[in-house]
Amino acid sequence: MAVLRRLQGRLSMRQAILHLMGLTTHHKSGFVWIKRILSAMRKLWGIPVVGIWSERKLANVFVEGEAFIVNWAGFHPYELWEREGFSSVNLIRDPSDILLSGCHYHHFAPSKGESFLHEPSENLDGLSYQYHLCKLESCEDKLLFEIREKHAQTLKEMVAFPTERFNFFNMRYEDIIVDPEENVFQSDLAYWCFDTSRIADTKQIILDNSLFGGLKNLDQRNDRVNRHVLSAPSLRWKTELPRSVGEVYAKEFGKDFIDLGYEKDDSWIDKLDTDSTPFNLPDVTEDMPAYVQ
Repeated sequence: MAVLRRLQGRLSMRQAILHLMGLTTHHKSGFVWIKRILSAMRKLWGIPVVGIWSERKLANVFVEGEAFIVNWAGFHPYELWEREGFSSVNLIRDPSDILLSGCHYHHFAPSKGESFLHEPSENLDGLSYQYHLCKLESCEDKLLFEIREKHAQTLKEMVAFPTERFNFFNMRYEDIIVDPEENVFQSDLAYWCFDTSRIADTKQIILDNSLFGGLKNLDQRNDRVNRHVLSAPSLRWKTELPRSVGEVYAKEFGKDFIDLGYEKDDSWIDKLDTDSTPFNLPDVTEDMPAYVQ
């Protein structure tokens, strides 16, 4: 709370000059969900959304007024962190659930937005990531492949987020997914120091774009949302992650779990079932993703 009051004090003096609201998230950590919410805020309030994907894009950041500053790989340039009027919300998710959700989704994800899945790879004898993943027969082999590929990159990004900064807030997917009224979500986004006139609007926007509200029924979601939203509940790993995979995962990335605050030690492995129930896959044999030779 002391940090929040400090930010509010700074923004109360400079909000008319500069109010930059950062937002970062990570692969399979609520990207589509948070992007819909942000888009609704932009339309309602006329606040521009600026994507910063590298240091060179800093020229696109305003020197006055307000803007949402976004990045989907947990990145903000150093200079941005140093600017007055900047604060950021970082949406993270339990790495084990990211692993399961990512491995599931990568079997059928389209090339738009996920081009890395469809490009030929020398490490895979010219096959694409998706083609190779679909050819693997066992759930264990699929997850072990995912662990050392896209998931390793995602986990690295999450751990690299500069938590020594005072002007950021970690928002956990697990906290907001079990909150039907979205009070936690609303409270977390208050870190952006919205004025009181926007608070009610914010809650309605969140509800309208939530799986518990406006997107509760499948026919209310567009195709992109349906492709990404494979499972709303958190803690999928307790029933879907095989212990054999969990043991390898903990050995290679156990420290990252602890650094992110999700585990205190490796005892979570004891909660895994030796006969887990893996995610259901679509029939990929009839429509095997193509690859370029």
